[in-house]
Amino acid sequence: MTLKGFTGKEQEVMFLKHLITRAYVMENIIVICESKFVDDAKDLLSLPRASAHLSITMKSENQI
Repeated sequence: MTLKGFTGKEQEVMFLKHLITRAYVMENIIVICESKFVDDAKDLLSLPRASAHLSITMKSENQI
C-alpha cells in the first residue's frame, strides 16, 4: 500500500495506526509526505505490528 500526500492529520494517523495494528496480511506500507511531516510519520514506526512481515517505509516527496 502506498499513501501519498501524508500530512499528519488526525484521520490519516488513525487510518495508518489501524492498518499497522490490525492488518494481519499486509506486507508493505510506503508513506510519502512533505519533508516537514516525516518526523510525525516516524512515530508510527514504534507501533506493534499485526503482521510479522510488515515493512513500513517513510519517504519525503523530495526522495521520489
